[in-house]
Amino acid sequence: MSTLGPELSRNPSHPPMRVVRPPEGPQYTYDIPGDNKSRVRRDLTPFQVFMITLNATLGVGLYWRAGQILELAGPVAVLVSFSAITLLAWAVMQCISEMLGRWPIPGALSVFVSNFVDYELGIAVGIMYWLTYSVSFAALIATTAGEIRFWIGKEAFDVIIIYITIPLVLILLNCFSVKYYGWIEACFGIIKIIFLFTIIIAMIVLASLPSSHDVTVYNWDNTTAFDANTSSTRGPAFLTAISTAIFAFVGVEIVAACALEAKPHIPNITANANTEPERTARTTVMSSQTKFSLVYFSLIVGAAYTVSGVLTTFSVRRDACGLPRLSWLNSECSGSSENIKATSVFVLAAELANLTELANAFNFFLVFTALSSAQTNLYVASRALFGLATQLRKSEDRFLNYLSWFGETNHRGVPIRAVTLSALAFIWVPFLQLQGYRQNTQKQTSMLASVGISSFIDILSELASVGVIIVWASQCVAFLSYYHHLKKNDEYLRSDSLNYINRKDHTKYPFRSHFQPILGYLAFTGCLFILIVLDSASLYNGFYVEPFLSHFLAVFLFAVLWILLKVYRRRYRSMYFFDVKLAGDGFDETLRRLSELSKQ
Repeated sequence: MSTLGPELSRNPSHPPMRVVRPPEGPQYTYDIPGDNKSRVRRDLTPFQVFMITLNATLGVGLYWRAGQILELAGPVAVLVSFSAITLLAWAVMQCISEMLGRWPIPGALSVFVSNFVDYELGIAVGIMYWLTYSVSFAALIATTAGEIRFWIGKEAFDVIIIYITIPLVLILLNCFSVKYYGWIEACFGIIKIIFLFTIIIAMIVLASLPSSHDVTVYNWDNTTAFDANTSSTRGPAFLTAISTAIFAFVGVEIVAACALEAKPHIPNITANANTEPERTARTTVMSSQTKFSLVYFSLIVGAAYTVSGVLTTFSVRRDACGLPRLSWLNSECSGSSENIKATSVFVLAAELANLTELANAFNFFLVFTALSSAQTNLYVASRALFGLATQLRKSEDRFLNYLSWFGETNHRGVPIRAVTLSALAFIWVPFLQLQGYRQNTQKQTSMLASVGISSFIDILSELASVGVIIVWASQCVAFLSYYHHLKKNDEYLRSDSLNYINRKDHTKYPFRSHFQPILGYLAFTGCLFILIVLDSASLYNGFYVEPFLSHFLAVFLFAVLWILLKVYRRRYRSMYFFDVKLAGDGFDETLRRLSELSKQ
């Protein structure tokens, strides 16, 4: 089939053809139109983008949540929980991939909502996305401190090394030019993959030991067993287990944060000798390798989680002392009067097999995973803030325009200001653990003290899960709005618009997601089901402060933020919700605006 335009295909006498190829070794940059202070370098290879996404997603969620799910509702819950969230993540990424393939822009997740749903809602999404990863950065530092106490339990070590030195090192790494930062992420990602395969092989070996036979029989012959402290019936415990698995999938959408700094894909296009290469060679982020990260990464990581989680059910009993339990229940392990510290299910499996060296190795894997994930979370938080700040640049509102100060980069194209704020905003959180050392018998009066320092950190950590689900839901709404208005305005765009691209033409349209719009509706429904039903399951057996704040604080903050933005900006815009204009020329203008943003 000819790759020429229709007018050239019909004219056999057109001039000689030549193939337009991307220049070798170019220095790609991205400039915000009319602003030279927001230039970033597009040096990330598809392999590096994949590794950045892997480093953020393959974090402590696998090591901790697999054991917690097993304890909550048994081995079947492990299989179902990871499989269900895998399918949801894949469906959401289908929606994001189609929009991102066409418009690789800064703060894409925020911009898509602002342009296809509601302007203020998009700003709220951007702030929530930044908050999610900025909080996660601090929470992972706190998690690292807890895991290092497996070997060292000295307060001075925590302060000097973990709370001060390590964050400074991670900030410094994030200040490298993205060309070199990408290779740091690639190296860390390769190491984490090696660790993951090592764990899978080790768990297979542990499952084959004679001592694991009784464990296997116990778990799989009692698949209806559950933690009775969580709920009086199995249903709420099972739903809580599925909700628990969400944390492990935070990060699958990070390709959207990397897209701006990814090397643009310039396909080889047969062109007329008189045609300008810049107009013919259409650039896009959607190379075949990047498309793989966008579309299939969630399935790959979901399969790894599922396999690893199921393997633990052959080596660790569901009611084993040492498995992570819901912190707000303060449930004691039956059959043991000792105060056994909760640990990762993989570490516990090695300890139960009396393999101390393997347990130490697994704990080292966990520490390394937490630190590398913290580094990537800081990268994502800074790019989310940078994208939001560039969106607010030249805003008619003075206060919002001040925030655009964080949308500037240095001479290496790194948003240093956004990196610094993202790192320091919640860096005080790990230091709260020091108070936990001294908090013993005195009466507590404040809410923070009543739930405990550890519970407070857990609440902040859970913001990542809920915050990401809110962002996922907003992307589904944005895509469905784009899809329906693209179809509704097809005739108008086809007749009189330079922004028209046939969605069914795979040679011009970067990526067309599957099973739309049904898949988009299912993904949005799944997100709502999590926010309303699954996150409420932990309260079915009674009201507890910690799970309530963990699951609904982010929703409350997001709703209040959106409303406050509406009220605050009422003098500039109408107070109506969902007031973007997407009919006819309004939709054409939206496509043009996004296309301008995505130009280099």
